[in-house]
Amino acid sequence: MRIIVVGADGVMGGCLAGMISRRGDLSLAAAVDPRGRDMYGSVNEYGGPADCLIDFSCHTSTQEVCDYVSKRRIPAVIACTGHTAAERAEIVSASEFAPIFFSSNLSRGACLVERLTREVSEFFPDADVEIVETHRPGKLDTPSGTAISLSAAVADARGKEVRGIRSLRVNGTVGRHEVVFSSRGETLTVCHEVHDRTLFAEGAIAAARFIIGRKAGLYTMRDLVYED
Repeated sequence: MRIIVVGADGVMGGCLAGMISRRGDLSLAAAVDPRGRDMYGSVNEYGGPADCLIDFSCHTSTQEVCDYVSKRRIPAVIACTGHTAAERAEIVSASEFAPIFFSSNLSRGACLVERLTREVSEFFPDADVEIVETHRPGKLDTPSGTAISLSAAVADARGKEVRGIRSLRVNGTVGRHEVVFSSRGETLTVCHEVHDRTLFAEGAIAAARFIIGRKAGLYTMRDLVYED
């Protein structure tokens, strides 16, 4: 599988590029990052063969990435977060021309936590809900995309938004999300923590394998997890 990595000089993009170089069944079609050495400054500079594009750059690259995969009909995994409503609309539009996998978290565990959050919200409709997300210092978007997805899961189940999302930035933390449901008599916490960021790179590769050969459309982690 030949993969274009956008954001290859970043923390996650570099992790993914390194993983690809160590896999015999994978090859790096192109490393793209305007900050990196010996890399393409823009994805538009690469016109060679590729089976999939994985974007670990920044949401501000959305239009460029979406235009590229739309023109070339290349499957894409959008693995960055922090997108504006307009950028999300661009992703949806591009999915009319190519299969696009878009999820705020590429962990199977996080997908399950979102499902559990929705179920607990329905089971305890009157409980107060707080979400706490913890990541490394330097994470660009606050709150995290996963925390926003968890808040949306609560809203879908209960018809009202979460009162607040707390964001912590702590050294040595890869990613942790807690959804706390508290009533007068009891408290229930749904929690998920990632210990190694290679989990997200593995998730991106699994997502790429999932969408290659699919018809144009928008796919999420739920499609991958629950189709299995």
